[in-house]
Amino acid sequence: MSYEEILEVAMTLSPSERLDLAELLWVSVDNPDEVANTWLEEAERRGEALERGEMEAVDADEVFASLRVKLAAWRKANENTPPS
Repeated sequence: MSYEEILEVAMTLSPSERLDLAELLWVSVDNPDEVANTWLEEAERRGEALERGEMEAVDADEVFASLRVKLAAWRKANENTPPS
């Protein structure tokens, strides 16, 4: 089964089932502590940059709205493209 096929099936799951699946996949990573620590370091780096005024915060609703628009445009542009 290809990645695309797995993703297509996974997206038909309920939100709680997808969350369970995501958690199982997360813990299957060879070193989840290392991944978590890497994300923690990145979050701290971004927080410090924000405090220094080197970056601006963006409201989550704005980010998700923008991503929805981009995703819809991407889907429209690729609707006739068969999966690889």
